[in-house]
Amino acid sequence: MKSKAFTLIELLVVIAIIAILAAILFPVFATAREKARQSACLNNQKQIGLALVQYVQDYDEAYPIGTSPTNANLYTSSVWPNLWFGQFQAYMKSTGVYTCPSAAGKTYNGLPYDVDYIVNTEIVRVYTSTPCTSNNCYGLANTALLASQVDTPSLYAVVFDNARNSNNLGACANDWNWLKTHWSTSTGAVTGMTRHNGGTNVSCADGHATWVKLPDASPTNPTDMGQLGDNTTTTGSCTGGFAPGGKGKVFVRRFANGNACFGNTSASF
Repeated sequence: MKSKAFTLIELLVVIAIIAILAAILFPVFATAREKARQSACLNNQKQIGLALVQYVQDYDEAYPIGTSPTNANLYTSSVWPNLWFGQFQAYMKSTGVYTCPSAAGKTYNGLPYDVDYIVNTEIVRVYTSTPCTSNNCYGLANTALLASQVDTPSLYAVVFDNARNSNNLGACANDWNWLKTHWSTSTGAVTGMTRHNGGTNVSCADGHATWVKLPDASPTNPTDMGQLGDNTTTTGSCTGGFAPGGKGKVFVRRFANGNACFGNTSASF
């Protein structure tokens, strides 16, 4: 008895069904894969957060202060120990903790290991010969931030997924404000900060880590930065920041009142 072969139409129908299933399932697989990478990155951030807390405990309740992580310094081996990730490294078991599995590749060939994260220099401050006196720049430069000055450490983001593909590994409030007003055109920044399902993993000043939703890429700039806030008020002398529109989960800076600015060392930022 002869077996019946598939007709061309039947084969085409089967191929079409497989193609449809693939089109449905592949995005699901990709999302699941990214979720796994996001979890691995979040674990990195937790380790970085714990290193931060240990540093503060060891250095008289003061947050790190060191060399500014600018492009030039990232290529200067003699200052690496004084950069934020160099200062944290004493509390790490491996430099692999600085590598995000979703990052596009090595950013700085001059570094001894990959660093896919960027630090908030409003908290991890820098030494500079020309301290900034405006509201939107590097906090109170040359002076370490004390734990006693931080009213609610769990609200302040310290380390983010790298927001810039080729410009420094630190950002002050002015940089975050710049990103907000250039979100629609800063493709590299948006890709870096939203690589985890539209958001960024952050470690906070109390040592915990969390995921923060950011605005989607669009032809226009967002009115706020999603769950990331700069300050909760723009009154008094503390102007120029961006509020989280009631959705703030973590903050770059957070003012206790309208008069709390960088020159006031008793205030929160």
